[in-house]
Amino acid sequence: MELEWRMGRARAKVGEQSKARTPPVISVTPQLGVSLSERLPERVRTSVYGIVTKGWEGTRFFTVGGMCHRISRIVPNRPISFVEGLAARLVFNRWLMATIEYDAGERYDFEALRRLLVAAVKDDDDILTQWREKTELLAMLEKARTFAHLVGTLRFAGVDVETGATSTG
Repeated sequence: MELEWRMGRARAKVGEQSKARTPPVISVTPQLGVSLSERLPERVRTSVYGIVTKGWEGTRFFTVGGMCHRISRIVPNRPISFVEGLAARLVFNRWLMATIEYDAGERYDFEALRRLLVAAVKDDDDILTQWREKTELLAMLEKARTFAHLVGTLRFAGVDVETGATSTG
């Protein structure tokens, strides 16, 4: 017997858990930007500007287990001087690697996540709706009853799962 995520592309045969893909993490920024990643990112390629302005604040990461995490801080792989921070705001914005530290997380309500994704589609400026119609995505989100359905809808919209370090800032 085969279990299928009807709105997604992932399939797993019952009893073959080792081949089954773990549903990804859904991240939502305060500006309602949405992305998927295989797991909570541990390292990130980010800009000096993103660090000095704390551009990550407010981004939430939702897992299939019902937990919502926020970034507590991003630690750059090297110190950032005052002059470099000022230059990032005005002239030259360097990129660097950083380690991400998360809070302990808290339980989230599935309906609240679904409503947040509905708001992201409604507010979309042609990122989520580049390949699919807004009404089509909204209808799929209204029917979604599981985390896998939400992930499937995002994949249907063309959101790819990021496998490595992500970029911010």
